[in-house]
Amino acid sequence: MEFNRRQDKDSRSIGELFYSIRSELTAVTFAEALQTLLSLIDDIAITLDAAGCLRKGKIAKAKEVISDKISEWYSGMTDYIKMYIQLSQTSQ
Repeated sequence: MEFNRRQDKDSRSIGELFYSIRSELTAVTFAEALQTLLSLIDDIAITLDAAGCLRKGKIAKAKEVISDKISEWYSGMTDYIKMYIQLSQTSQ
């Protein structure tokens, strides 16, 4: 019973979870994670269209708006982050 109580309520078991997740995340580089996130954002228009959330024939405009927002965000990033983005794009 004590084991179950600690698993459910003891904050020390959260620490074990943190270390497990941390070891998994170290395998993913910052550049890979950022590239994955940008790819997901880029696919939003396709997902919305497939779900019927866009008017017919508006997927190209939605992609353009999303692309413009990504470019706007990218322009505001520091050179340090831009370097990582460029590295991940050239390594693929």
